[in-house]
Formats: sequence, structure tokens, C-alpha cells
Amino acid sequence: MRLAVLLVASLVATVPRPADSLEKLRIGYPAANVSVTPLFIATDLGFFRAEGLDVEMTFISGATPVVQALIAGDIQAGVTVGAPPVVTAVSQGAELTIAAVLGNRLDYTLVSRTPVRAPAELVGRRFGISAFGSPAEVATRIVLKRLGVDPDRVSMVAVGGGPQRTAALSAGVIDFTVLSSSELLQAPDPVHIVLDLAKVGLDFPSQTLVVTKQFAAQRRPLVLGMIRALVKAVRYMRTNREESVRIAARRTKIDDLERIQKQWHHVAFNLWQEVPRPSEPGFRLVVETLTDRHPRLATLRPSDVFDASFVEELERSGFFANR
Repeated sequence: MRLAVLLVASLVATVPRPADSLEKLRIGYPAANVSVTPLFIATDLGFFRAEGLDVEMTFISGATPVVQALIAGDIQAGVTVGAPPVVTAVSQGAELTIAAVLGNRLDYTLVSRTPVRAPAELVGRRFGISAFGSPAEVATRIVLKRLGVDPDRVSMVAVGGGPQRTAALSAGVIDFTVLSSSELLQAPDPVHIVLDLAKVGLDFPSQTLVVTKQFAAQRRPLVLGMIRALVKAVRYMRTNREESVRIAARRTKIDDLERIQKQWHHVAFNLWQEVPRPSEPGFRLVVETLTDRHPRLATLRPSDVFDASFVEELERSGFFANR
């Protein structure tokens, strides 16, 4: 049965191209968990190769280090990076652009080491974030404001990615942290949920495809190919649950398929979007949250950070209508 599914997938991806005709690309991604399953699918089932791309996926823990690797030229693209580190880098002069917003949901939950009875208990406590200017810091500031707590009245500690933050939480190094739904799935018990931001319904560019502006201008067909491959992977994930779960399990090394199945619908239908266009409210939320620390962000326009022309071109071509 599994072999049959893979054969069908290879046909959907079209006939493979000869290896010597493929463009080599190194794509960095910041989280090796269920949330990036479409990226795994696009690689493993040949959707990138069908677009003429020989993709090497490079795990780089944390969104900010992915952006730094992109600026340094170590990778050609970053996927599921989140807008905050890109927005901050652009405000400081980096020539980066987000070519697609693959997911536009604030998928974070504030968790604690011990139960919380009132928001006042958060004041003066230690909050673990991945890095300053990261999506985790932005989410922490948003959740604190939602709870009526001034972010300047807590202590933020840069700890690292989700696994590092959960370990720091368990060890008592920090008192609180925000975790994505997939990170929460892998967190050791017990953690106590304080507030689930995904249920608040805020637009937030959390899953993005980011490249340098030079790459976007000079290698436009490759960027379009990456977007098409990732959208095809989302479509596949939505209609092939069992094989998608198996791919996620193999890539994340989670043996409990039941745990991944619980996340399948959320990742495929809620976290990733099939038409990856940016959202003005999502951009504004990022800018407003970070402006206190980075005043230059106040002058940024959406077009300084997002290049909507790629998605617009695919819309005109009928790509999103042809399933």
C-alpha cells in the first residue's frame, strides 16, 4: 500500500528530470518538527525535483540563525523562518525579501513550569525565547500584552530553539516560554498552558519563504519553482494523511504515529495556506510589537519586506485554481 502511494506521488510530481539538469539549492529551516512536514514532503516525494530543483535541506536551529546564514550566503533560501527576524534585518539594511507567506497564523502557546492563577504572577519572572528579534520573542510580547502584563516587567532570556527552551523550562532555568503546537507535542510532561494564541485568531506571518533580493531578481524561475513545490506539498498533505504522517515520523524521529496524527489536520489546514500571500494586518502586528526595541521599523512598508509579485504571477497563471 505504501509503495502504491509513493508511485502515485511520483506520477503527480511529473517525470523526474536528469540530475545534471537540476539547479542545486540549499534551503535552511529552523525547526525539525511536524510543523515543517510540507517541506519534508516536497523533498522526499520529488516536488522540488519536478520543478528542476536539487534541494539540500539544512537544519539550522532558530529563525534568526537561518536569516544570518542567508545573509552570509551559506544558504539560498529559508523556509518557515517567520517574519520578525527578516523585518528586523531589513530595517538594519539587509537585502532580503519574503517571496511567500506559507502560513499566516500565530501558532504559539505560552506554557509555564508551575500553574498560574493570575497574570500578576508573570511579573518579574524569566521567559525563555529563542533569540531577540525572533518569532518567539514577538509571540511572548504579544501574549504578555494580551494578559495585561507589560513586557518590560519580565526578564527575557535567549535560550535557543524549542527543544532547548523546553529543557530549560524543565530544569527551572526559565519559568515560562512559548512553544509552537508541534513543539508542545514534543514537550515533556508536565507543562502548564497559560494561553493558546492560535485560538485568538491573529494574522501573523509565521511560515515564510525568504531569499535575498538579488536572488529574487536574478533567479526568479527558481523562486517560483520553490513556491509551486511547497504548495503542491500542502495539497498532497491534505489528501494523503497516512503517508504524510509516515514522512513526518521518519524525518522528526517520532515513533508515536498517534501523536503526529493529532497534528496532521492543524499543520495541513490551519498552519500552512495554499495561496501564500502576505497579510497587511500580520505585517503590522510584527512591526508594532518590535518598534519599541527597533524604532527604525516604524518607517517600513510591507513592500520593503514582502515581494507579492511571485504569488500574483502564479495567480494569473491559474496555478492555484488548477488542483
